[in-house]
Amino acid sequence: MDFDLHSSLTALRQCIEQQLDDGQAYSEHELIRQLQKQEVLAQGSLRDSLGLFRCHFVGMHCLYQLQQHWRSQQQADLHISPLQIQKQPWQAAAHTSQSLHSHDPLAEYYLDLDNLQTERADSEQMLDVFWQRFVAAP
Repeated sequence: MDFDLHSSLTALRQCIEQQLDDGQAYSEHELIRQLQKQEVLAQGSLRDSLGLFRCHFVGMHCLYQLQQHWRSQQQADLHISPLQIQKQPWQAAAHTSQSLHSHDPLAEYYLDLDNLQTERADSEQMLDVFWQRFVAAP
């Protein structure tokens, strides 16, 4: 049986959408744990640097897809940050056509599935850079 990435991402996106429908704010970690409880994400998905990267990436990919979809439908907005992910009511006045089409480098990165092809050494290097910046932060 072949692994179908797009079907898996669609299923994950649907589960995330259902989880966010309650309007509650989640940290990225809390959202991942909820998805693990529902057995949408594997329990061991955070055990090593590559698994952590891939889990983070597919979660963010789905979140940015949801954000784009909800905004295009003027249905809702989605606040995305590591500490707060929350579905918010649509406010037309807050969304001019310019803001809907503004450049968002994070969305661009996570929406490009080619970036999922990161190797273990690359994911470990990204974590090392993160920790170096974290320790150096005032």
